[in-house]
Amino acid sequence: MSAAADADRPDARSSGRLLERLYEVPDLPRWPLPARLERLHDGGLGFQRPVVCANFVASLDGVVALGGAHRDDGALISGGDEGDRFLMTLLRSCADVIVVGAGTLRDTPRGLWTAEELFPSAVSEFAELRRRLGCEPRPLFVVVSGSGAVDLDHPALGSGAIVAATATGAAALRRRGATVAIETLGTGRRLDMRRVLLWLRESGHATILIE
Repeated sequence: MSAAADADRPDARSSGRLLERLYEVPDLPRWPLPARLERLHDGGLGFQRPVVCANFVASLDGVVALGGAHRDDGALISGGDEGDRFLMTLLRSCADVIVVGAGTLRDTPRGLWTAEELFPSAVSEFAELRRRLGCEPRPLFVVVSGSGAVDLDHPALGSGAIVAATATGAAALRRRGATVAIETLGTGRRLDMRRVLLWLRESGHATILIE
């Protein structure tokens, strides 16, 4: 369990850490993080694979979404904190695949889900981490949508991205001239996330990150 390091504490960010470890169960898995990433994270990181992780920011009183007309709630809630941006990028860099909903895609109109986007000063270290983990240079990017109501002009839907949709949603996407790869999972308008996770597992993805 970690928290963003308090910049006013002399032993926190002055020592090169962005996060401060509050408590950790002993004997957890440890992945081979490059030295700088381990220092910024205030220690190692690792998961017993296969694993599904969730990545989101929350306020101290537990708010994770503002609702209404707000876009990019996470940035508003975190205030753009550097430690939050680092941890988000670290988790993405450990993932084989990043999964977001169509709503998250719409609410982040310029998001690319890359290390360069959120923490450019450590791009080389994040790339080295992926190399050490035996991952592809970039994680697969998957958007889930039962209805197919996906922003097809979003910059994240470039080469290699996949939209997972029901047969109804896939048909709607093709009627709109979608060129992005589509994985059809189930029928109707409601997508069963169990089927999505099973498909990703069977495709060989051991570390799945949900945002």
